[in-house]
Amino acid sequence: MASPKKKVTLEYVPPENVSNEPLLVQFTNGRLKPDNTPNFGYFKSTESDDVRKRHRRVLVAETKRMQYVGRNFGPSAPRGNSLCKYMVGVLDKNTGKMRVYDTNSFTMRPVVHDKNEKQKDEVDLTYQEKNDRLVDAFGGAKKKRAMESRLRDKVKREALETAMGAAVEDVMKTPEKLTGPEMDTDSTIPPHDKNAAKPEDVYRVESLISPEVFEALKDVAGVFVKATKEDISQWRTEGRYSTFVLRQVATMPLDEEARLTRSCHIMYMWYLLALHGLKYSDWRKRDLPLPEGMPLLVKQQLLGAFTVKADAARSRRAMPPRLKDKLLCYILVMGLIIEKFKLNLNDIQKDLKIALKKLMTLTRAVGCDVHSKKGDRSVDNEVQRMAVLPIPLKLPDQFSRFKGMKRGR
Repeated sequence: MASPKKKVTLEYVPPENVSNEPLLVQFTNGRLKPDNTPNFGYFKSTESDDVRKRHRRVLVAETKRMQYVGRNFGPSAPRGNSLCKYMVGVLDKNTGKMRVYDTNSFTMRPVVHDKNEKQKDEVDLTYQEKNDRLVDAFGGAKKKRAMESRLRDKVKREALETAMGAAVEDVMKTPEKLTGPEMDTDSTIPPHDKNAAKPEDVYRVESLISPEVFEALKDVAGVFVKATKEDISQWRTEGRYSTFVLRQVATMPLDEEARLTRSCHIMYMWYLLALHGLKYSDWRKRDLPLPEGMPLLVKQQLLGAFTVKADAARSRRAMPPRLKDKLLCYILVMGLIIEKFKLNLNDIQKDLKIALKKLMTLTRAVGCDVHSKKGDRSVDNEVQRMAVLPIPLKLPDQFSRFKGMKRGR
């Protein structure tokens, strides 16, 4: 049987008639234990003439182990404070009268102090820090937005300077660790042996592709192993792979093992070209739009060798000009290995989309001679340029190799 309804009369009590107003309080780290009763302090704004500031309140609480602070204004205040009016009703069960009071809502946040850090006194604060405290406590919305914008810019600037410092330090390191007699330890061009008697011994594919990376490439290189003329024609129509890659896939050996090895080399070359082809907008993304299906081990190896962290907080990466030159040198050397150290530069230039002068400079930087000849008239009489690696290897002076070189795009 339902209980009979009771009539309740409401009586609004104006704030000026209340000596101790009720408060709504919640703690961000959960409920306090019964044996941890806090001591409260309640502070009101003394600027009663200012309509915007006279209702500001600060509530502090202190327990044996923690201090808490809550405000009904500013960034730490509940969002509803500016949109809602909070009221509390106190019911007298005997008379059936409920008194309704205006109240404020506080979200109590813990204040953590580092015991090992010397606290700043007010006298130690700079003029700007003192002004920021005043704006945070009593400033208008416009001044607070300006202050928050300035502080955000300061944080971003400090983060950028830290990231740039880390990037410069990373770039200055020489990641290659070469082995063997009398090898040049230049970090821009791949590991090489100056005293090699054959071109294939100058730049060895094992120095570019580690055994672990080669094993990872086998899983994705199968698409080239089984490629038919129809597949190649479709890829060319769709623009799925670069000109150089499609031309190499069209001339695959018949031997099964040699076919797989060549397919792995071509796939690695494709990953190098794809990394170089990333646009400015791509580098601003958290996940770089690299070819789908790229093995994680290969991706980590390429990003570790040719990029640096640009934004540690968002895991973004960047490719400084020196590392881009390094990537271009690796692309040229990988092309030399695939084409038996006689590389046709025409397709490479189309894929890289860089100036001819820069391509020639980088080609000579890895020790190649460039031979040019007029092509057949059936192909618009295009000049064919062939990079050949002579023996013995002669590299340009390492301090003047890139001097005066314009960065073509």
